[in-house]
Amino acid sequence: MIARIALPERLNFSVSQLVRDVHPQLRSVMIPRKTNGHMSLLVGQTVIQMAAPAKPVTVENLDRVLQFSSRWSIDRKAWESHSAQLVFAISGEDEPAQQAKILTAVVAAALKQSPDAIGVFWKSAGQIIPRDLFCQIAGQTGHMNRLWIGVHTGHAESGTIGRTQGMAALGKQEVETIKASEPPQKVASRLIELVRFLVNNDREIQDGQWLERSNQQNIRLRIFHQSAFGSPGPVIRMVYGAVAPDPSTPVNTGREPMKQLSRDSERKKIWRRPAFGIAVAAVVLAGIALTVAVSL
Repeated sequence: MIARIALPERLNFSVSQLVRDVHPQLRSVMIPRKTNGHMSLLVGQTVIQMAAPAKPVTVENLDRVLQFSSRWSIDRKAWESHSAQLVFAISGEDEPAQQAKILTAVVAAALKQSPDAIGVFWKSAGQIIPRDLFCQIAGQTGHMNRLWIGVHTGHAESGTIGRTQGMAALGKQEVETIKASEPPQKVASRLIELVRFLVNNDREIQDGQWLERSNQQNIRLRIFHQSAFGSPGPVIRMVYGAVAPDPSTPVNTGREPMKQLSRDSERKKIWRRPAFGIAVAAVVLAGIALTVAVSL
């Protein structure tokens, strides 16, 4: 994962101050070191490389990135004319979500020293986040996925289209839809809610689960090996107007979709637990023994 802070001019950056600011958030030892002229921070098995390139690294497809970042107010002129950058790249053996949390804490601490920063380009999400908004979201537990994952929606002849960008970097499946019968704002809201559920919970979506089933809307979650947008597969696709499921399929009433998904997934996990299996076996054997005793 890579994050770039855009600055109007070069900054006298203090690594020691960054370490002091980050420590209370991570509650772990952060060791600064210098290798081949580049500074890095070591947090356990995770390494954050830091660089201040002489010339800002250009964002590829800036028009598209700015379009995807349109839900936030981005000063295009300031971004295009910025003359300095701080670049942070993270790697290591920690889980991707933990790496994203560490990178977020480091970038937020760097922004604390950069009050004039224009914003942050979070590369895997393909989006630019304004400085103040980044700092605000970084301090909200459970909402950091808004920084890590871009949600893009738009119109097409077939209906509303939408997709996520950045889930793969977290080791999760990207989510998309291609023929939604709802407006882009509503589709974006559904994608954001589903993303928050998947990132904040250790759950797997089962092919065919319902996101909503009501008189107003039927939406089913299907697993596709190939993405309609070129995202790495497999992907989760929200299918609108899905046909009625098998009677044994868990049904969502549409009122609390994420809680329903959580209950469905937890139910499947319980059946897989050894202790649960042993308990079921014991009940079955007790029933057999009782039947034999009655027969005798």
